[in-house]
Amino acid sequence: MELPWRLCTYCNKEKTWVWNQKRLKDGAKIFVNEANLRWAGRRCPDCEKLRVRSALALDDFTRKLLEEELGAQGYKITSKDKFPVKVSKDGQDFVVKPIRARMKNGKLTVAEKSPRSQARSSPDQPGELRVLLFNTVRIIPPLLTPLFTASDMTTPIDSEEKR
Repeated sequence: MELPWRLCTYCNKEKTWVWNQKRLKDGAKIFVNEANLRWAGRRCPDCEKLRVRSALALDDFTRKLLEEELGAQGYKITSKDKFPVKVSKDGQDFVVKPIRARMKNGKLTVAEKSPRSQARSSPDQPGELRVLLFNTVRIIPPLLTPLFTASDMTTPIDSEEKR
């Protein structure tokens, strides 16, 4: 039996959309996918998960700083919603992946992920634009992203760049 599907308005992909015979208090039907994960209006469960994680990673102030820095470097914000931040430059589209970082004892320290979230995270996608978030924003160009691995993130930085 073929399951019904619906077009997700965020990723523009057809995804499974089944009513699980339950309703919310206001009478709205609850729709789920084949893994019994709940749709959020017109967002599929995968897009909703990405939106929530992005919203938790960036507050409004940080997002504004990020948008200003991306704009100054020639990126155009293409996302129709606040999260996730999508940009384009030179005909290429990117999804912004923020990374929290700080300087500690002359070394760049990146916020550690828990082992559970590392296991769930996917490897770097070609359309990702990694952004280091200090008190200011640093953008890692897409060409350098494969060279910039987690083991490299704890190397000392030249004393000229220390502040």
